[in-house]
Amino acid sequence: MGRLASVAIGDTPDEIISAAVQASREHLGIDAAFAAVDTSADGYAMSALAGVNNERIFRQLVVQSGRGLGGRVLVEGHPMWLPSYPAADNISDHYKPILAADRLQAVACVPVVGPDGYVCLLYAASRAEENFGDRFLAELERIGDYTSVGLHSLASRKQELELERLRDRERIATRVHDSVAQLLFGIGVLARQSREEVNPDVLTERMAEIEATSADARRELREALSSLSQFPEEVSFLAVFDAEVRVWQRSTGRQAYITRSGEPCVMAPAVEELLIDTLREGLRNADKHTRAGLAVVHLGFEQDRVVLAIQTERPNAYAGETADRAAVLVPGSGLWALRERVRRLRGELELAIREELAALRVELPAAAAGA
Repeated sequence: MGRLASVAIGDTPDEIISAAVQASREHLGIDAAFAAVDTSADGYAMSALAGVNNERIFRQLVVQSGRGLGGRVLVEGHPMWLPSYPAADNISDHYKPILAADRLQAVACVPVVGPDGYVCLLYAASRAEENFGDRFLAELERIGDYTSVGLHSLASRKQELELERLRDRERIATRVHDSVAQLLFGIGVLARQSREEVNPDVLTERMAEIEATSADARRELREALSSLSQFPEEVSFLAVFDAEVRVWQRSTGRQAYITRSGEPCVMAPAVEELLIDTLREGLRNADKHTRAGLAVVHLGFEQDRVVLAIQTERPNAYAGETADRAAVLVPGSGLWALRERVRRLRGELELAIREELAALRVELPAAAAGA
């Protein structure tokens, strides 16, 4: 495997980006290389460094959109280079003193695309004024491409692991539902038969059977609960959300599309859990009741609130059905129980039935009271 291709191998994003910085300096024969990594909040913070003299000062640098060479690259979306960074008049002066203090002159920068957009800015710099040219920039871009491949591969491996964990949860949940439901059904049958039984011996026998069946149901629940675990802390809400939709697609053979709006915000754990439970129940009902060929799942972040909407096709809808009506949730059903939980967190859950469409919508405060 070539030196550059090895950049794509790493167990963490930091390892991949650090390898890209080292490869840039060695492959290009350049004085210094460094990378600024997206911190989502303030901008792109300097992370991996190679050949930089004043590392302490460099690590304080945060590249913001529109500022300096990296800021222009973010705005314009393509690589750029400057023969003399300190003397350049086509960029802002925000970071010139830092590069001048390190005596860095010629600087090139390429954006690296990750699973969620630009994940970092990769730089190569010389302490002499140079005209890097297209070939130099193409080689730096190639290193950036390997970095991008590595980051996408890492994200894919992580999502597959998360998906497998969620499949395990789904299998356990299905087993619990099937086995415990059957046991409870049997208990109900025995109880109904016992109402009119007058023979005390038969009645005693049935009560013993009810007790034994109840013990089996409790054992099933205990075993399942010991197998089920909370989502791992490192698994993000959005990853779990996407994985739930993929699980549904693979298990049903149906198609689903995910849309999003707004900037993701920090949510209370109870809100995250309720959204995932609602997503799972909504998709399960879509498969069970609507025979949906297509589902559209929307997750919207609106200031301090979050909205989940699931819209599914109803190809088997009766022609005479009301075109637009609010569905009545049956007490004790899954959606009815979810609506009660939503109300406790001061949110709203609505299920609307439209001609050939069913739409489930949940709105919750991100930091719900009592969450």
